Amino acid sequence: MRLLFLFSSCVITSLARLRRRRFIAPALRKVFIETLSFCNNDCSFCPASRIAKIKNPQHRMSDETFEKIITQLQQIKFEGTLSLYCNNEPLIDSRIPYFIEKLRCRFPMNKIEIITNGINLTVSLAEKVFSCGLSVLIINHYDNALLLSESLKKFVEDFSKSPHHSKVSIYLRLKDEALSNRVGNAANTKHIDKFLPLWCCLPFEQLYLNYAGEVILCCSDVLWEMQLGNVNRNPIEEIWQNKEFSRIRNALLDGRRDKVGICKRCDFLGIKHEPKAFLSTVASLFSM
Repeated sequence: MRLLFLFSSCVITSLARLRRRRFIAPALRKVFIETLSFCNNDCSFCPASRIAKIKNPQHRMSDETFEKIITQLQQIKFEGTLSLYCNNEPLIDSRIPYFIEKLRCRFPMNKIEIITNGINLTVSLAEKVFSCGLSVLIINHYDNALLLSESLKKFVEDFSKSPHHSKVSIYLRLKDEALSNRVGNAANTKHIDKFLPLWCCLPFEQLYLNYAGEVILCCSDVLWEMQLGNVNRNPIEEIWQNKEFSRIRNALLDGRRDKVGICKRCDFLGIKHEPKAFLSTVASLFSM
């Protein structure tokens, strides 16, 4: 399967090089907002986990920063997906229902989603976030035996009676799964010796905001090594189109990850792992 993804990414990179001279700022499709910087799970691949002891659970986004983000997204008439998570466990933040409600009020037609590990999930909390306007709740349940915990079994049984049950998806994942190397910061993967000569779709489609309002390059940059602006100083539209973002995108269009700090250490193949995501990326490329 990895060979298929690699082939697809090579095709995209070749197409990207053909389009290199006509590149302009791409359309923003998805915004990730990390309101709290921590995860309460102990997965070996994640630098944000509680066992990594790198992230601080006291790092919380202020209401003022959250308000600036959604106001700026309104100003650019953002129509994409709003994701209240990134490299964290969103349900640790007790304000999540409040944030969802604010997003739904300002963005009545947008998809609003959360991915959670399910540790803090209860039926009452699930009902609350959906009543506040959540579109989709995805549970990545991490267990090396690939079995549901007793609490999650009970949740599934009890929530099956809810009118919102069809909006919940559960995926069983391994705690020690070897995923991408998180630009060399994942403890259970190897560093790469040579950069991959591939482009990457993430800086062309998605914007990532940490608790302080800083725009980071992508979700693989768990430790926020590459910051491209802060919404408390500059508006999202300006950051998305700034010189550094453009330089990075042009380097990736040329397949030159070695020209982009953290990208030269990254083993992500550059595209999301679904056929429709591949087609979406191709369409995005030719609409630039």
